[in-house]
Amino acid sequence: MKKLVIIIAILLMPVASLANDMAENFIHSLEGRILNVIQDEKIDDDAKQEKLEGLFDEVVDVDWIGKFVLGKYWRRATDEQKKEFVATYSEFLKKTYVSNFKKYDGERVEVKSSVDDGDNKYIVKTAVIQANGKPLDVNYRVKSEKGNVKIFDIQVEGVSLLNTQRDEFTSVISRDGIDSLIGKMKFRLKNL
Repeated sequence: MKKLVIIIAILLMPVASLANDMAENFIHSLEGRILNVIQDEKIDDDAKQEKLEGLFDEVVDVDWIGKFVLGKYWRRATDEQKKEFVATYSEFLKKTYVSNFKKYDGERVEVKSSVDDGDNKYIVKTAVIQANGKPLDVNYRVKSEKGNVKIFDIQVEGVSLLNTQRDEFTSVISRDGIDSLIGKMKFRLKNL
């Protein structure tokens, strides 16, 4: 029996390695696509923002993230609240994070390794080499469904964007309700 388990594990290793390679290649390719936009001197910042937002829509699973960050409140929300939240949250994420491309100062991403997290989910470990040469540990959590790979969390120096936002959002909702959270995000969007 033990030999059978070992043989099965050896046979499955190349499949796991291919899946990990797929996740690593996805992040490496994404970095290249982002840099191509940021470094394109033929287009202005507004065009760069628009292209990067399109890329964000393509590679980030905002629907899944939205459900997760609302937690138990997702099930309690009306269909209209869910729709409005996801639309507002998507814009909130794009305006908050995508616009940071203007701060680009030659940083680069080195893909270090990846870990199969089960259920077609992977953790791709990277180091963002900052302009001062210091590395910043950034892990991308990605999932593959029907050949489509999407990011569903980013962990910077061990802090999960997903869990941080879930804590913040559920705190606001438990105090003031989901409509208040949506209103606060819309207010912040106006001021970005």
